Amino acid sequence: MYHQHKSYDELVKNDFQQYYYFLDWSDNVNFLVNNICSINIEKVYQNPAGSYTGNGGNCFSYDSAGNMILSSNCNGSSTSPPVNSEISADELEVIKNSIVIHPNPTKATDNYNVTISWSGAALGKIQSVQVFNSSGSLVYSYIPGANTTSFNLQNQLPGSFIANFVLNTGQIVSKNILKW
Repeated sequence: MYHQHKSYDELVKNDFQQYYYFLDWSDNVNFLVNNICSINIEKVYQNPAGSYTGNGGNCFSYDSAGNMILSSNCNGSSTSPPVNSEISADELEVIKNSIVIHPNPTKATDNYNVTISWSGAALGKIQSVQVFNSSGSLVYSYIPGANTTSFNLQNQLPGSFIANFVLNTGQIVSKNILKW
């Protein structure tokens, strides 16, 4: 007697196709989202050091996902984030591509020095630069006076860092920095 050997895929193909529409995870996903993954995004308030009078600048508050939730003039009067002045997703991508981090990854042969510079679409739009380690601790910050900045990651553990570029609209563009 001759036995034809079929692969597992061939054996279950018809049953799988026939019952495919029953494979709906929506009930399970709703259960997970509603019962197991309670989402609670904390608010993070960032105010620069020093005192401000008159047009001293703007202070911003963000949730932990990086979304601006409040801006104020550093004297206490608050406003909601600007709605109409937001930059579109396409423009944000152009700004992100205008930011260069070099060398990336940084390593011992570079003395762990990192230079960030921007040009083109990013000029005049970056209000601050903040670099965080994988634990979420701020390791470097810069208020642009020029379109380039350099810093050193010598005293940081190897790994991934996030460079957040806070734009004048309150939006944030992020890029990764690797240290080997």
